[in-house]
Amino acid sequence: MHYESERGLVALMAGLVRGVGKYYGEHLNVSTAGNAVHIQFP
Repeated sequence: MHYESERGLVALMAGLVRGVGKYYGEHLNVSTAGNAVHIQFP
């Protein structure tokens, strides 16, 4: 999954994805690079 935000919501998206993964007991690799969030489901 790849997410980009022109409005600067990258940090918010990363936090939301981490929270959802934690809620469902999933291990996720979430990284931010500039204005993009990269999410990997191992």
